[in-house]
Amino acid sequence: MTQNRTLIFSGGNLGSWALKKIAPGDFLLGVDRGAYFLIENGISPDMAIGDFDSVTHSQLARIKEESKEYCIL
Repeated sequence: MTQNRTLIFSGGNLGSWALKKIAPGDFLLGVDRGAYFLIENGISPDMAIGDFDSVTHSQLARIKEESKEYCIL
């Protein structure tokens, strides 16, 4: 039996170790800078959410463009 998970990527000290945790079928939630971290590494978040005060305007534009869904709080 396969169990899908939700992985939450937030700001902080994310690195390649975090990317190794992703498995097929996981729902990827990027929170604030964590959404940009995924995009920087070629991964489109299933959803990006936050106030995005930790990213630049151009980074936010990429988050909006490359995330499957996004919500600015």
